[in-house]
Amino acid sequence: MLVIRQAQMATLQQLMWQRDLIRIEARLRQAFPSHLESVAEPLREHLRRALESAAHFQLETEPDCWRFLKLCVRFGWDFLDRPGHSWIRKLLTDPRVSTPSARLDLVEEWIERREAAAAANQATAAAFGD
Repeated sequence: MLVIRQAQMATLQQLMWQRDLIRIEARLRQAFPSHLESVAEPLREHLRRALESAAHFQLETEPDCWRFLKLCVRFGWDFLDRPGHSWIRKLLTDPRVSTPSARLDLVEEWIERREAAAAANQATAAAFGD
C-alpha cells in the first residue's frame, strides 16, 4: 500500500503552487506587458500576496482570482491598503451580497460607473474651455 505522509503532501502542494504562480505570471506579462515592465519587486511575490488577499475575500475560482489580479495590475499591488480605494474593500466584504463572485461583480460595475462619470466630467469641462 502507498502511504503519502503529510510532509510529502505539503511539498507537493508547494510545488503545485509554484507551478501555478509561474503560469499566472506568464499570463499576466502577456496580457499587461507595459503595466508590468516597471514592477520593482519580483512579480511572483506580488502575485503570491495578491492571491492570499483574494483568498481572504473568498475569491477562490480561477476566473475570480484573475479578475482580482487585473485590479491589482490596474490600481497597484497595494490598492486595498490605500484610503482612496477603501470602498473596494467594503464591497468585497459586504455580507448583504450573496457570493464573493457577486461582490467582485459589484466592484467592477462601480469602477465602470466611476470611469464613465469621470469621462463625462472631462468632456463637459473641455466643452466649457476648462
